[in-house]
Amino acid sequence: SDELDSWQVRIFEPTGILFKIIEGKGTPPFRVTWDGKSDSGELVQSGESYPVDFTVKDTVGRTGLAHDEILVDILVMKEGDVYRIIIPSIHFAGYSASLFTLKDEKEILKNLEILRILAKKLDKFRDYAITIEGHAAYVYWTDPNRRDKEQKEELLPLSKSRAETVKQAMMILGIAEKRMSTIGLGGSRPVVPHTDLVNLWKNRRVEFILKK
Repeated sequence: SDELDSWQVRIFEPTGILFKIIEGKGTPPFRVTWDGKSDSGELVQSGESYPVDFTVKDTVGRTGLAHDEILVDILVMKEGDVYRIIIPSIHFAGYSASLFTLKDEKEILKNLEILRILAKKLDKFRDYAITIEGHAAYVYWTDPNRRDKEQKEELLPLSKSRAETVKQAMMILGIAEKRMSTIGLGGSRPVVPHTDLVNLWKNRRVEFILKK
């Protein structure tokens, strides 16, 4: 049989954008490890699925291709005296705080799974108070006046309502109400610029701040 010349692993964001390339010469190793960061150093998003293409090429130019996906666990990041969990993978109906009236049944099932995993993760931090933050993305970021009106009249109450909905879900899943508080921050704390339309979905997220 012909020897393998090279191999390549391509990891994509949930939106299909190329996120990371890992490659080498000859026969690929039995196990390929990855630190969860993109080629530009960005960390993966909690609870998201990242499609993967694995390609091998032999010395006469023939290629083989396999597909898979990587499901990212709920990431808990330590920041000084607190822990932070950032989750953009909880999906809400458009301009709504509803988790379970989505048109796509797969997204509803994904919400259920993410919430169950999250509750188990929070249960490991029983001595910590939990602040649930709702975040949103500006639509009218090009017009400061319209943006400020959108923030006050739409995004602040919407992000607060979404944080409350997640709190109710956590209570159903066994997290004590007295441990949790909520706040809506609208579009005031983006993780990517509101001008970055490709990655804007990352600004629509729920964060959990855990503090003793």
